[in-house]
Amino acid sequence: MISRTRSADEIHAEICAALGPQMAGRVEMALEALRTSTRWYAVGADFRLSPREIQVAKLICAGYCTGEIALALKITQGTAKTHVTRICHKTSVRRRERLPIKLLLAAGLIQTQKGDL
Repeated sequence: MISRTRSADEIHAEICAALGPQMAGRVEMALEALRTSTRWYAVGADFRLSPREIQVAKLICAGYCTGEIALALKITQGTAKTHVTRICHKTSVRRRERLPIKLLLAAGLIQTQKGDL
């Protein structure tokens, strides 16, 4: 389980270890492509995300915690938490750690093979 007290680097290392080196490398490249892509708005439209929710989703994919999202967007932590909750609900993701993979799959930037996830 990923702890809220861990740094973004520690969480990243844990996710990479869980995925295995090959899948982790593919996810890294795809996340970088998604960060600079215009596909965000197409993916956002697929899940009916608002422009603000797209901003929050980008920050989640960059490894920001709720407090960091609030600071970056100049909103309260409660508002940031509400955005995260709504994004997870709209994308049918139960844990925010899985959101980047869900968005990458939706954008077509990664594909899974049997046994990858």
